[in-house]
Amino acid sequence: MDGLNLTNSTISAFDKGTNTQFIGKSASGALYYVGHASLQWSIGQVPNVSYVVSIMLDSVLQRYEKLYQKHPISLNCFFLRKTIPGPILIEIEDIKMSGKGYCLSRAVLKQLNNFDDPMPTNIDEYDPAMFNDKIQGVFTMGNMLNEQGVTVLHKPLTPPSRENLEPFKYIFMGDMVNSKIDHSMLPKSDNDGVQTPGTPEHHHLISFSDNRSVDFKSIPYWCDMFITPAANLGTDVWGGSIWCATMQMEIQFKRIPTGKEVLCSFITPHIMNSRLDLDGGIWDEDNNLLAVTRHQCLALPFSRNTPNVSKL
Repeated sequence: MDGLNLTNSTISAFDKGTNTQFIGKSASGALYYVGHASLQWSIGQVPNVSYVVSIMLDSVLQRYEKLYQKHPISLNCFFLRKTIPGPILIEIEDIKMSGKGYCLSRAVLKQLNNFDDPMPTNIDEYDPAMFNDKIQGVFTMGNMLNEQGVTVLHKPLTPPSRENLEPFKYIFMGDMVNSKIDHSMLPKSDNDGVQTPGTPEHHHLISFSDNRSVDFKSIPYWCDMFITPAANLGTDVWGGSIWCATMQMEIQFKRIPTGKEVLCSFITPHIMNSRLDLDGGIWDEDNNLLAVTRHQCLALPFSRNTPNVSKL
């Protein structure tokens, strides 16, 4: 029952936006799922990349739900083109399978070349020529309940202090989440409009506004639902508002999630020629590390965050 809002027994907004449906298995063994990328979970006109990865993870979790390897261990996704709000298709091909060891599967998010064409409702209707790849990902799956071995924590990441966090509403998806952030990292302007750059870090406490639980499927979303740390340098440094397009995102899952909210810290150590790396950590309500993430992004004018097709 993870992910359902049990208060009123209705499906949560996040699950409405990320659930996928199995439509069949090809002769080669690939599995296919269909879903929908919602404008409701977008930055500007482009669905949030980590939200879209959560859609992919929904399909991967379905593929493994009856296997020993029920838990995601890691994922590494490469973003080839913008995802457009609308129907999507997920293709999953197994790379390495095991009885009790770790498994690897490749997942590809595809969208129609022409949004006027109908989406397949079963595998017999699927024509690869009608689709183009938007995201390629490799997912490692295992069983966290049966992992054993040495545990050593050397200079581990630490969660932000709740004492430094104050209420904040995001411009995009602000109605979908409740959040508190560390405002001290933001740029500041004096009475004459002279801007002092902030710090390329972002720390916050965040949860779904409909009280949805934290689970594996939501972890990718939390790993990119934030003010991009580089943007805290301010518009004077960047010459205007920026959009940090994600080129690559890696997540390593550390434990089975629980609770209703997560603490998050993100930092950008290096910006070179507007290409930046970003490191982050996600913790549960008891300060247990749930996941670590690393992104490679390219800072672009925010005007680039617009659809490249006329039909949405």
